[in-house]
Amino acid sequence: MSELNIKFGDQQRSIPSPATVLDAIKVFDRDVLKKSLAAKVNGEEVDLNAELVQTDEVLSIEPITVDTRDGLEVLRHSTAHLLAAALLDLYPGTKLGVGPALMEDPRYGFYYDVIAPQTLTEADLPVIEKKCGDGKA
Repeated sequence: MSELNIKFGDQQRSIPSPATVLDAIKVFDRDVLKKSLAAKVNGEEVDLNAELVQTDEVLSIEPITVDTRDGLEVLRHSTAHLLAAALLDLYPGTKLGVGPALMEDPRYGFYYDVIAPQTLTEADLPVIEKKCGDGKA
């Protein structure tokens, strides 16, 4: 069985390969795992389910947690995708524009420019929010 050499903060150890980023974080710190949305592997942002690639080098893993600026951006970016999927499902024919996370100020959120086949109003928000919350969008 091959092993992956992982650096996590000031700790370093080998774990069995194959493994995902989630598997590696679980070995080092389960409490951090509970707050993790994504991670950086050797500086590259990846999903927690990303497979760690076998290499002779040490893989440096840095969790991206909900209480960080990077975590907030991941959360907003992902939520924007949920919003887009919900709009496309609820209003067939909707055309998507841009939908960035707004990071200039932590109080901001995200938005999506859309052209819908009907005018959307505040009255539509509960249905859209429910669809986003279903996770099936």
